[in-house]
Amino acid sequence: MALEPIHIGFIGGGPRGNSVYETLVFQRRFEGQIHPTCIVDRSPGVLKKWRYKVDFPCKSLDEMLKNEFIDAVVIVTPPSTHAKCAKACLEAGIYAWSEVPMGLSLEELWAIRDAARANKGTGGTYALGENYCWHLGNQFALKLVKDGAMGDIFYMEGVYHHSLEHYMIVENFKHGKQVDPAKDLGTTPTWRATLAPITYGHAIGPCLHVLEAQRTDRPVQVSAFGNMKMLARFNTQNFQLGLCRTANDVICKFGSGFVLPNHGFTRHAFWGTRCLFEAPATHDGRYYLYKVPPDQFTYPARHQQEGVYLDDGDLREMGIVHATGGHGGSDTLMFQAWIDGIRGKDPYPIDAVKGAEMTACGICGARSIDLGRTINIPDFR
Repeated sequence: MALEPIHIGFIGGGPRGNSVYETLVFQRRFEGQIHPTCIVDRSPGVLKKWRYKVDFPCKSLDEMLKNEFIDAVVIVTPPSTHAKCAKACLEAGIYAWSEVPMGLSLEELWAIRDAARANKGTGGTYALGENYCWHLGNQFALKLVKDGAMGDIFYMEGVYHHSLEHYMIVENFKHGKQVDPAKDLGTTPTWRATLAPITYGHAIGPCLHVLEAQRTDRPVQVSAFGNMKMLARFNTQNFQLGLCRTANDVICKFGSGFVLPNHGFTRHAFWGTRCLFEAPATHDGRYYLYKVPPDQFTYPARHQQEGVYLDDGDLREMGIVHATGGHGGSDTLMFQAWIDGIRGKDPYPIDAVKGAEMTACGICGARSIDLGRTINIPDFR
C-alpha cells in the first residue's frame, strides 16, 4: 500500500530554498514521497514567486505552525534564525531539517538538543543538513572505516574554502552585479560579510561523521586562529583554521576561508594506522589512497606499498552510492536519508546531538580566536 506523502513546509524562499525545492520536487526518486505544502517568507516578492510551487504561503512561522497538515520543514533562512525556527518546529512535533550551521551559540545548540529529546518517540526529530557527508569521497572514507581498512584513525583534515564576494553585498547577491566589496565602500553588506567562517560548516562535519563509524568519540577541545588579509572592510576575519582534539585523542585540522584569491577549495583527509585517504571535492576530482595490507603492517614493509589515484568512476565501481542533483548529488542522497528517517527506516545520521557536536567545534573555535586560548567543547550526549 502506498504511503501518504510527507507534507513539507519551506522556511525561506531564497536561492538555497529554490535549490532544495528543485531537489525534493523534481527528482524522480522523491515522486509521491513528499508534497510541497507551504512557503514561509517575509518578502512579498518571494511569496509571489512561490505561489504556484506550494499550496499556500505564510508570512510568519507562527502562521505555518498553526497548520495541522505540516509534517516536516526545511529551514533555509539566514544562520541567525536557524535555531529559533528549528526549536519552534520541534516543540510543535514537526520534523525539522536545517541548513548549516545548526546555530550560532552554544545556548542555541542546547535548546535544539533539549527540544528534540522532549519529542522522543512522538515525532519532531532534528536533522542537520551537512550534505558534504554524502560526497563520494567522504562516503568512500566511511566505507574504509566500516570495512576495517583504515585501522585506527589518528588525524583528519577538513577545509571548506569558498570565496563569497558574490554573496557578501546586496548589490551582487540580489542584483547580479560583480562589484568588489573591498573597493566600493558604498555597497550594503549581507549576513555573509560578518559571519565567522569557522562557524559555518562543511569542514569538520564530514570528519566527525566518518570518525563516528570507527568508535564512539566526540570533540572535546579546540584552538583556532584567523586573519583578514584578503578583506578588512567588515572588520571580520575571513580566513580561520582550528585544531580539534577528540576524547580518544584524534586530532583534526579544520576551517574555512570566505575571501580568497581563487574561487574555492574543499578537502577532507583521513590518516589511520593502516591507511591514508585524501578526498578533494574540487579540482580534478582525483582521490589518493594508500593502504597497508594486514601482513605488511610492520616497518619498513608498510612504507613500501604503492599508493593509487582514483576518480569518481572508480569509487562508483567500488559500490559508492551516487545520484544526480545539487552539490554533486549529495543533496539528493542526504534528503533520501532524511525521508527514510521520517518513514522509520534507518535513522538520519546527523541528529541533534551529532549536529551540535559538529557545530560546537566552530562556535568554540571562534571563541578560541577571540580569547586567545584553548576552549573546551561541551558534552551534548
